[in-house]
Amino acid sequence: MFGEKVTPELWEAMQEFDRRFPDSCVPLEMIPSSETVEGLLMNIQKCFDANKDLLPELYNWKLDGTVWY
Repeated sequence: MFGEKVTPELWEAMQEFDRRFPDSCVPLEMIPSSETVEGLLMNIQKCFDANKDLLPELYNWKLDGTVWY
């Protein structure tokens, strides 16, 4: 679980993510605890640049039910 504090900059990026990708979200409970705010912001920006939710790929999430987040 993401152990960092949600900064105003991260909150803003998460809001923009929700606007751009209404069928997705930034699930903080699935972000590795070792991730930093800066790293998460970079990955959110990668999604914006690609105009696609890349978070599952970037964090290698297993969405087949074999891992609990």
